[in-house]
Amino acid sequence: MDWLPIESAPKDGTRILIARPGYVGEASWIRFDGSEDSYAREGWVGRGLTSWTGSDAPTVWQPIPAPPNA
Repeated sequence: MDWLPIESAPKDGTRILIARPGYVGEASWIRFDGSEDSYAREGWVGRGLTSWTGSDAPTVWQPIPAPPNA
């Protein structure tokens, strides 16, 4: 599978592979409703609630491949 532009990535909570120069990881698009903050926010979030924004934002994505049949 080829990498796709991040603008075409699903923003429905689906876990995907994201990449930017020097990094590849698993993430999903999350929208926080503001219940813990005074404002709503959204963005790419990975394991341990690591978020990617600004210069750390992913530039490409692809679906997570199915595991091999073992």
